Amino acid sequence: MSDQNRTILVGIDGGGTGCRVAIADADRNILGMAKGGPANPTYTPQQARDNILAAIDAARLDAGLDHTAINTAHAYVGLAGIRNDADAEFIAEILPIKQAKVVEDRATTVTGALAGGEGAVA
Repeated sequence: MSDQNRTILVGIDGGGTGCRVAIADADRNILGMAKGGPANPTYTPQQARDNILAAIDAARLDAGLDHTAINTAHAYVGLAGIRNDADAEFIAEILPIKQAKVVEDRATTVTGALAGGEGAVA
């Protein structure tokens, strides 16, 4: 199956000190991962954009995928500094991804820390 016909999922976790990107297939097998620079759009929107795009590309290369796989991917993006729908839309529009859900990073922090279990994050 060509990369263009595969369902590709991209997870992005970004904040003031860096960002992490994971690329998976439809069965949630991790295909590639990468780390990048700061990705909080509140401080430096252009730098955040550049760092997110560089990390996506590095993860794509780690996964052995071509650009078309990313262009047709679906992403969930948790970023520090997303304060409202306009911030989320700004990030979603700059990503070279078919469909992106962008949220403030509290949701991804809790999910990552608790792994689906009960609890709280302080």
